[in-house]
Amino acid sequence: MIIAETDRLILRHFDERDTQALFLLNSLPEVLTYIPGAPMTSLSQASDILENVILANYRELGYGRWAVEHKADGKVIGFCGPKLITEFNEVELGYRYLPQYWGKGIGFEAGTAALARFKDYDIHEAIALILLGNKGSEGVARKLGMVERNRDKFMGHKVNVFHKVLKLLITIKKPANAGFFGLYCFSYQHDRTCRSCKYHRGINYGWSA
Repeated sequence: MIIAETDRLILRHFDERDTQALFLLNSLPEVLTYIPGAPMTSLSQASDILENVILANYRELGYGRWAVEHKADGKVIGFCGPKLITEFNEVELGYRYLPQYWGKGIGFEAGTAALARFKDYDIHEAIALILLGNKGSEGVARKLGMVERNRDKFMGHKVNVFHKVLKLLITIKKPANAGFFGLYCFSYQHDRTCRSCKYHRGINYGWSA
């Protein structure tokens, strides 16, 4: 299932074709410098993660990490997508790429496309958990409009928590019978509450990353 497409990339669901790519993303030492946990040593571990984590997230939540496929090279070069972090009760935008694709703007390109689709899953905010010292990932987060919120611990490691609220864009067409205060809604659930409000039927909604 394709999630999004850019000039260079396709973001899609992972499937059984991608076991080797998942193995590389979880076993190469240079990729795992700032990733908690031990490196994978076998393809069976990648298959287990695919079936019991990634595909399970798709089934249970409707979303999860998305494969990033490089069009020109015709292969999966990383992942970028949402994951519910239960320890924080927040959705993380996570991203990871093979070293030969670092420094080419891939992270920003994929991240922008991914965040634009969060609205489809009723996700209105995103965090990024970045281990201390990972300046490359911090740079991507900042380019995507995330701001450093606080420092915390995750999986036994200190992390900087970056955060972004996805913006609601509205176009207002005032109904003839709406008073001044009828143009505004202070509910957090903008897209659900306002659509059914008799004063807001002239508002068109859209989400922006």
